Amino acid sequence: MPSSVRAAISRRTSSIFVSRPDLTPPKVTLTHVAAAAKLQYLFLGLANSGPGQGGAMIMDTRGDLVWFSPDTANNSKMDFQLQSYRGEPVLTWFQGKVVRGGHGEGVVVIADSSYRTIHTIRAWDGLTADFHDFVVTPQGTALVTAFRTVDMDLSALGGPADGWLLSGVAQEIDIATGKLPFSWDSLDHVPLSGRRSAHGQHTQPPDTRPVITRTWLAGPSFAGT
Repeated sequence: MPSSVRAAISRRTSSIFVSRPDLTPPKVTLTHVAAAAKLQYLFLGLANSGPGQGGAMIMDTRGDLVWFSPDTANNSKMDFQLQSYRGEPVLTWFQGKVVRGGHGEGVVVIADSSYRTIHTIRAWDGLTADFHDFVVTPQGTALVTAFRTVDMDLSALGGPADGWLLSGVAQEIDIATGKLPFSWDSLDHVPLSGRRSAHGQHTQPPDTRPVITRTWLAGPSFAGT
């Protein structure tokens, strides 16, 4: 949220709509909007921690609710934002679940200005999209993050022989065709001795401290952090 706008989310109360009793978003109160603020709408991803539903919310700078799409029992919406695809404004978000350690397993979604889903993008190579970043590029591709759990002998690093390693993955996916022009896996590029990857025994779930949190196109090249 920009510094020119401040808001408070009430978890004690939720909105109720006679025409849509199934929707109970938390009430959001704008506490400050700078006089010079050019922002017309706020795009909020609300955690499902109740009371009130979590989900994706749009509100205007008067504090009025414009649109709300609730989370479900199996899918949370995160990284909700306004982007551009083929010259048109679109809404984008991650949809899925958050697993232990703090990364996501799901898909990324693009909706048009009528809130209609026009693309659901899935990661390649048996992976699922993560919530940390989803960028729509001017080239019509989607930059998404994911994680791969790899069985590995870690005894040379002081770990178990029957161990695993969590590798950060970034993929560029053609939105229209679903094809994969580019994929980058930290396991192929970052030495094990210098990586901050999680590792452990199969009796324990992977920790997810190392993450790719931001992706972008640097000229013709793909970059991330």
